Amino acid sequence: KILQQGWTSFQRYRLWQKLSKGNPYAPSLSLASFQILLDLSYARRVEDIDSSLHHPVNLFKMGASTWHLLFNHLQQVYGDRVRHVHADPLRHMMILHPSSDLLLAHFLWDDREKECSLWVRRLQPSSQDR
Repeated sequence: KILQQGWTSFQRYRLWQKLSKGNPYAPSLSLASFQILLDLSYARRVEDIDSSLHHPVNLFKMGASTWHLLFNHLQQVYGDRVRHVHADPLRHMMILHPSSDLLLAHFLWDDREKECSLWVRRLQPSSQDR
């Protein structure tokens, strides 16, 4: 069990580093590697952290044009800290924290459902994960 935990931590760290050190204008991870990273990283939905973003108006079900404009704006503002992964119909956009490589915001846009979800992802567990 200790070896498995060590291997999992190593793999999570290695994939996180590839994502954070990668080229912001080209995918730094394959879809398979990205999915492994999502499975291994620690995450919480922003709606679970702050319910005011979900009620009374669900901001994450706003129209596609709203989210595409926001994504374009975030790309311009945070350019070198933004990473993209596309897997039709899903589009992932991650924004690395400016002062910590251990934290990122993960936007997930579903083209089919026309809805977005926002996650906070961490490389290391927080006290809330334990």
